[in-house]
This record gives sequence, C-alpha cells and structure tokens, in this order.
Amino acid sequence: MFKMLYPRRVLSGPGCISALGQELRNRFAGVLVVAGSGSLRRSGVLDKVEASLREAGLHIRVFEGVEPEPSVKTAESCTRVLSEFRDSLEAPVCVLGIGGGSALDVAKAAAGLVNESSTVADIFRGKPISTKGVPFAAVPTTAGSGAEATTNAVLTDTEQGTKASIRSDSFLAELVVLDPVLTCSAPPAVTAASGMDSLAQAIEGYTSMHANEFTRPLSREAVRLIGHNLLRAYSDGDDLPARDAMLKASFLGAVAFANCRLGAVHGIAHPVGVRYHAPHGVVCAILLPYVMRFNMPDCVEDYARLAREWEIAKKKTSARAMAASLIGMVEDLNHKVGIPPKLREIGLRQEDISAIAEESLPSGSMAANRRKMIKEDIEALLEANL
Repeated sequence: MFKMLYPRRVLSGPGCISALGQELRNRFAGVLVVAGSGSLRRSGVLDKVEASLREAGLHIRVFEGVEPEPSVKTAESCTRVLSEFRDSLEAPVCVLGIGGGSALDVAKAAAGLVNESSTVADIFRGKPISTKGVPFAAVPTTAGSGAEATTNAVLTDTEQGTKASIRSDSFLAELVVLDPVLTCSAPPAVTAASGMDSLAQAIEGYTSMHANEFTRPLSREAVRLIGHNLLRAYSDGDDLPARDAMLKASFLGAVAFANCRLGAVHGIAHPVGVRYHAPHGVVCAILLPYVMRFNMPDCVEDYARLAREWEIAKKKTSARAMAASLIGMVEDLNHKVGIPPKLREIGLRQEDISAIAEESLPSGSMAANRRKMIKEDIEALLEANL
C-alpha cells in the first residue's frame, strides 16, 4: 500500500498573495503569523500580508525573529504564543508561516504541537505525537526548502547539538500560496543556496528507494524546471517567469520527497550543517555531485533520464555518458552560482569525519538512499571533500 499526501489547497501565480485574507476569513477568526528575523519586514512584504489579513476582518498576532536553522526553543516559544493567542480569542485560529524553510518549519511545529501536553523538546527527542493541532498555512518566499509541502519540521537541539525532523501527517498545510513576486527580493546567494537545495531534493526524490509512479513525475518536472531557470533567477532576481518556475519546482519536488523520502545528501547534510553552522542549501549543493557519483552504479538509467529532461544529453549517447553529463551539469551549476566545490571551504576538518559519519547513519534519508552507504563510505566521501 502507498499513501500519497498533498496540501489541501494551493494558490499559484504572480499576485496571488492578495487572495490570502479571503481564503482564511471563512474558516478562522485569527491568524498567528510566523516570520523570520526582519528581511520581510524591511522589504514591506510582511506589512502587506498583515494589511490583507486585517482587511478580511481577521485578528492577527505576529511571531517574528525565527533564526536560520531554527532551534527547539524557538519552536517552543512560538507554541506558547499560539496557545495564548487562541485562548484570548476563544475562536478557531490558524498559523501562517511566511518566509524561508526556517519560518515555515517553526510555524508548522507550533501548529501541530499546540495541543500536546509534552514539550517540543520531549517530542524532538522521541516522545510520540498524540494529538492533532490547528491548521497550518504556508507562504514561501524562497524557492528551495519545500517546507510548505512536507509533513516534517526540521529543528536543532542546541543543548545536544543535533538537528533532526519531527513529523506527523497532521503537519500538512491546509493552504499553500505560491506567489513568485514574493521571492524576487531574495538576494543571489539565497537564490543559489535554496535553488540547489531544491535540485538536490528533486534528484534524491527521483532516485529514492521509495520513489514510484506517483512521485517520479513530480521530481522529474522539478529537475527540468530548475535546470532551465535557476541560473536565470540567480542572474536577474526580477525575472518573474524564472522565479515562478523555481517556486513551482520547489513545491513539486517537495510533494514528491514528502511521500518517498530523500537520500544520502540530506542524511549527511544535517550533522555537517549543525557542526559548522553552514546554510543547509550550500551543504546539500556541495554534497550532491559526490553522492551522485557514489550512487552511479545503481542510478545510471535514472540519471540518464533526468539528463534528457534537462536537455543536456543527446539521446543517442550511452546511458552512462548521459548520467555522467548530469553530474557534470550539477557541478557546473554549482560553480556558476558561487557554491564552493568542497566542504573544507565551510569548515570540514579531518578530526570530525568519523563523528559526522556516525551521526549520519541513523537518518531516515540515509536509509532511503538507493545504494546502501556504510560508515566507511561516508568517511571516504568526506575525505574527498578535504
């Protein structure tokens, strides 16, 4: 049996954010808006969203200041604010996450866990989720994490130095708003890191152990859209068709991997990112060609198919040559958008390799990697990054 989960309602297209208030007013009395550390406020986006919600007659509360790689403590604070807000209204409320993956993950965790008697920390460390929370709506302003389409929230336990996901089917968004206009203010470095993260997710989703006829078309289309549009969006932030394509790619790829899991790139990226405080998208982008080379014996045909979708390989070329061309294009794209070629450039040290490999092994993403990877394989991959 296979279960396919998909957000309940999706709005897509330039300017669709204007419909947000009307979408929510018929079901809720109040909205807790969860946002990052200030860029949306400075750009005026957050003010416009608040105005739209107020014009629709909704009560709002704003939780700002979500940090990159958000902590369990931040999610706990947001959950408390949500509980107080709901109690003050004594009416149905929802949580609206707006921003990059960090803001969406905190919003999702707060919405999903607000009725739990356990703390967020307890659940992060393994206590089961026993209740259903309040509805969650997502407005991504970067094209990369895909958090608007997934059933997990990625958090960091700063006390234990671990990064992991908490997940529940009830975390799935009730409403997703994909407005490419909101992504135009993302600077080139953010566009690059988030876009390459999206590409890693699409490729890993396509080759996951659990990929199937429901998920592969979504992953494949995501790869095609990214291949044709990331460099355009990076070079010209106001290229609205490219921004629109990237936002759709991020969403489609995330719908796929939310249902079929990822692979070794993401299994290794979490402990690396926590240890060196490096942006998740950058870590995934660096790791992607190394993991693809490792997976090549089991993924030749899949990589060849993706190369054809990207239109970077001639159909008469051998499958192995087409697969190699895909890896080469990933490396070339990394170079063109300013991603370092090796993890050493973000801090990787020889003395950390064994511990990183050990921390990577329990990951569900690692378990879904097409070719089985043991500790020695991870260590060899990391050695190649020195």
